[in-house]
Amino acid sequence: MSQSLLLHFDGAHGATTTADSSPSAHTITLQNGAKLVSPKARFGHTSLFLDGADDYAQAAGTLADWNFGAGEAFTIDAWIWMEDTNTDHPLVALETDKDNRWLLRVERGGKLAFDIVSAGSTTTISGGSIASGQWVHLALTRDTGGAVRLFVDGSLSGSGSFTAAMPAGQPLLIGKSDYPRLGLQAGGALAMQGGGRALLHGAEYAAAYIDELRLLKNEAAWIATFTPPTEPWPLPYYVAQEHAAMFHALVIENEHASPVISWVEMEHASPFQALAIEAEHGAPLAAWVEAEHGTPIFITVDAEHASRHSLLAMIHTEHAAPFGLLAFTPVEAEHASLFAAWVEAQRASAYSLLAMIHAEHAGVFSSTIPVDAEHASLLNLLAYNPVHGEHASPFRLGVAPVIDVTDSAILRHSGKRVEILSADIRQDEGDPFWSGSITLADAADYTALNVDDSIELTLGVDTYSLIIDGKEKTRSFGQVALAITAVSPGAALSFPRAEPVTNTWPAVMARAAAEEALGQAIDWRIVDWLLPDSRLAVAAAAPLEVARQIVEAAGGLLQSAPDGSFIARPRFPISVPRWGSAAPDHVLADDTHNISARELYRYSELVNQVTIRDTSGQSTQDMTEYVADEADPLRGTLYVIPRPWRPIAVAHTGHAAVGLAPLGIQLTQKKELVEFKAGRASVGRPVYSVQDVRWQYANLGAVNAVGTELASSIEAYSLAWITYSVRCHTFAVSDTIPETIQYLVMEK
Repeated sequence: MSQSLLLHFDGAHGATTTADSSPSAHTITLQNGAKLVSPKARFGHTSLFLDGADDYAQAAGTLADWNFGAGEAFTIDAWIWMEDTNTDHPLVALETDKDNRWLLRVERGGKLAFDIVSAGSTTTISGGSIASGQWVHLALTRDTGGAVRLFVDGSLSGSGSFTAAMPAGQPLLIGKSDYPRLGLQAGGALAMQGGGRALLHGAEYAAAYIDELRLLKNEAAWIATFTPPTEPWPLPYYVAQEHAAMFHALVIENEHASPVISWVEMEHASPFQALAIEAEHGAPLAAWVEAEHGTPIFITVDAEHASRHSLLAMIHTEHAAPFGLLAFTPVEAEHASLFAAWVEAQRASAYSLLAMIHAEHAGVFSSTIPVDAEHASLLNLLAYNPVHGEHASPFRLGVAPVIDVTDSAILRHSGKRVEILSADIRQDEGDPFWSGSITLADAADYTALNVDDSIELTLGVDTYSLIIDGKEKTRSFGQVALAITAVSPGAALSFPRAEPVTNTWPAVMARAAAEEALGQAIDWRIVDWLLPDSRLAVAAAAPLEVARQIVEAAGGLLQSAPDGSFIARPRFPISVPRWGSAAPDHVLADDTHNISARELYRYSELVNQVTIRDTSGQSTQDMTEYVADEADPLRGTLYVIPRPWRPIAVAHTGHAAVGLAPLGIQLTQKKELVEFKAGRASVGRPVYSVQDVRWQYANLGAVNAVGTELASSIEAYSLAWITYSVRCHTFAVSDTIPETIQYLVMEK
């Protein structure tokens, strides 16, 4: 057995250096603010503190220190304190690259786990739960048979097998992983998960206190439940160097040239009979051994074996006695059989109620969480579960819906596949192109992708040609998210990417005009018609908007196909006048297809009211305001503010008795509290003149107005009360009955 690493993390509070107490004396580097702190230490005065943002430690050594060959035993153990288990905590990692690495970690939710990735193939061994807010002893062992065991506070919490050579490399990382594990995610109309094992973006860091970190080579320190150490690990090899033995050779073995067990049996012709030894030496066995070695027997054995376990544990290991019981115990001697077999015989059952036998056999009738997890019981179903009994269904209700397209989402850039964590894509009714969002797995890919780059996204059987619209990088509590947004290539024909178009067409077919505006062919599925000479004219318009208005004029929609080409299709499969007579493709019967239905009957007041608007195409923003007379609700004043200002006439939709008398042009006064940003603000009415400015914060100087827009002399932020006049046409309105009237502003 060799001790490859021993870190006590002892030192002054705030220290940023520490030492390796193993014979290898590796160089330990505390990175990015990692430090020793007190008083939170399991032993000694300090422990290693990692903040979870970017703190970690690394041990640089020779390849042989971390190289565990096929069937080679090893042990990793440490004390850890976590304030919470809401994130993943990488503890110890060795990572050559993403396809060759191993990682001991505490995953989100507080479960201990060990990941081994060899040549891209992943083996994960899961353990039990770990409490936060207290010191917990964690241990990982592999024996020469390849059995891997995880221990939490001395209790076996998980096991598996990995007989091959462990991935090798350096340095050894403490509190950091460059390739953390992915949990399931969901999002958007269509979500992709990376198969439960994928590469996350960037690095991941532990938020924890760590003490007494140890790595042993060629030894599985524990193979069954044990008592965690109660003091710091002693210096290694002390006894081995003095007595030229590797922890399993006692002084007695050197003196008698044979193992102590064989020597005692040979000398006394009886295995482990203390009475014979005591009779020969005239003293109890323990006192005789202590006298021979000048030290208490347990200290002697502990020192010889470099273990703070008792003599019983040593003999247990030597003889592999079942369940930690010695062959010479009085009960076994009395019953002439191993104690475990005797207990089973007494109880007539192999499943004794003893906790250790229960744990060894992992009884299927256990109600503990580890057994439930190990046996993968279906959704924790219980025979008396009223919900499952009521519905006679093995499905758990209330699970968030996720569309899993694992292994079917592929992103390519410049012919190269890019690792992604999730992707969704959508095109709403009326949108001319697809839009989507993609979460990337690797920071290098995020750097290589640029806005307006062409990419190709495959979801299931559909492949979408896209361009990158934007990039976003966020970081929260050490977790980095790398995302891009993408749109169809047709977005390049809309603002702000496209150059504006100004043109007047001669007589032209609608399809030809739309294709000319876009500069490409359109899959035209609607009626095509002739546009008269000069009836189609645009000024500083986006090409996509020109084609879109032509298509919508015929009751169609302009959309993008997945490959980026354009389609002009009818808004409705059946024209509105034919809805009542067209044969339906599918009929949903109310009694067989509808899951639920509701009918509601109530009195509704019907009003015949028609809104008329000018569709000549002139750009106007006329404003009207009616103010009722406080004394007579059938009388009032109509204020009309034409934009642009011009002579107007006003008509109405009321009956003939409605009076509408012009009162001429008047100036009305308005007062508003407005917010200036970079010296710009706006008010609710077109300003005829600014009457008064009262600054409430910084004085930005004089204020000029154009329409509803205000500009100050100084371009900065402030608030101001603005009093201004508004020019308007006014009309006196009178009526004889209450009614709803629409006023129409017309050219005069």
